[in-house]
Amino acid sequence: MHMNLSKNKIIVFFIFLFLSTSIFSQQDSSSIVTELKKKKEITRLYKDSLVKIIDSLNKQIKRFEKPTNVPIKHWRFSGRFFFDGTQILLNNWVAGGQNNTSVVGKVLVSIDYKTKFLTIDNDLSLHFGLVKRGDIKKWWKNDDQQQFTSKIDRRLYHNLNYSALIDFKTGFAKGYYYPNDSSVISDFLAPAYFVSALGIDYKPSTFFTLFMAPLSIKSTIVNSTILADRGSFGLKPALYDEDKYMIQRAEKYRLEIGAYLKLKFRKQFKGNLMFENNIELFSNFTQNPQNIDVIWISGATFQLFKYLSFNINAHLIYDDDIMVPVVRDGVSGFGPRIQYEQMIGLGLIWKFL
Repeated sequence: MHMNLSKNKIIVFFIFLFLSTSIFSQQDSSSIVTELKKKKEITRLYKDSLVKIIDSLNKQIKRFEKPTNVPIKHWRFSGRFFFDGTQILLNNWVAGGQNNTSVVGKVLVSIDYKTKFLTIDNDLSLHFGLVKRGDIKKWWKNDDQQQFTSKIDRRLYHNLNYSALIDFKTGFAKGYYYPNDSSVISDFLAPAYFVSALGIDYKPSTFFTLFMAPLSIKSTIVNSTILADRGSFGLKPALYDEDKYMIQRAEKYRLEIGAYLKLKFRKQFKGNLMFENNIELFSNFTQNPQNIDVIWISGATFQLFKYLSFNINAHLIYDDDIMVPVVRDGVSGFGPRIQYEQMIGLGLIWKFL
């Protein structure tokens, strides 16, 4: 009897232990499932928030992006036309004087191309002016220039570029030693100067450039038999015999090899003021390299109104090979001298391109 009671107690104990373990295990399983559901919900919330943040950032970035259908502008065009005119009319003017009428026109065009590593600058400058003095019916020219410059730059390092340059200069019409208009001293392509050079270009800003070429070629063309035979503009004159009969005509072409430097400054300041300064230097290696050819062109334009401007320009030339009339101690002759031109005027301005 006692043994049966003990067995019953053991059986009841194991039944209680089994039921307790089952209950706790069910509770643990349900808590784990609940925990997993919470983690899944938190993960979903994080994922949704991250997607929203990324979408918002993409929208902000697209606001600053350039539309792909808008082409990038590599070409830049600019052009200006100037026209200055003056007139002085006198009648019974006791203080004396002379009637005077003058007109000057000028066209400046720039066509430039620029990418990350390549730049092409093209500049065209055309000047022509006439003046009529007193009762003389003829008009005399007082300004006559054509110049075209093209420079190609390939980026080397920061502000330095490999560069190739060509420059062409000539005039439009015949020129004389006024008032004597019987002897021509210049004409179209007489002279004409052509410079080709390879070198380094220093360009620290958009308004300043310094081109340096240790090796360049300067060609002088005189497309006039009369001027070439005289030996004008550095050419060798025609040969004559003792009786002054021509035995050999002069060549119309001269070639020089030397170093070339060109400085260009052009900046638009506040208050509608534009200032330009160009300097060209050339040294001939084979003949008097110490006698450097100089061309200096400087000008300022102050735009008063939309179509009205005040202009001042200066042009200086020194070329050891160009002879000008010289009078010394009452004796007339020819020799190299500084040539200087200055013009101040109030006139019209029109910007195009």
